Amino acid sequence: MARHINQDDKFGALRKRVLVVDDEAPIRDALSRVLRLEQYDVVCASSGHEAIQQFCAAEIDLVLLDLNFPQEDGWEICRRLTERNPLLPVIVITARPGQSPLLMASKARALMEKPLDLPLLLRMVSQLLQLTPETEDLTSPAPCRVGDK
Repeated sequence: MARHINQDDKFGALRKRVLVVDDEAPIRDALSRVLRLEQYDVVCASSGHEAIQQFCAAEIDLVLLDLNFPQEDGWEICRRLTERNPLLPVIVITARPGQSPLLMASKARALMEKPLDLPLLLRMVSQLLQLTPETEDLTSPAPCRVGDK
């Protein structure tokens, strides 16, 4: 699977791309800044529809997904993303208590409650990205079509 090379990467290394999905701009911005400081490429989405568009437009290695959206269910967004790539690591972030049982029924790999412990989150991101298989036949996402939800 081809990787995108970030032009800002002085060493030409292949950087992992993280999709941050949250409807609150300050949270998206803060998570983006922290992830970029750790040398990840970051793309953001403020809704499930935008998350699917971003996923289809760029190779995504990991998703940070909030559950609370005004008109969408975060678990449904998770299902739609992992339907396209069943091995996609998704970390659910939420302020909702009692979501652990739903994590077990989803294809998300981890759940973190807000307020976030950033060092723990960064370790979790790093660990999940190291576990992601690199073979194309295992990680090829399902085709995306215009209008996919």
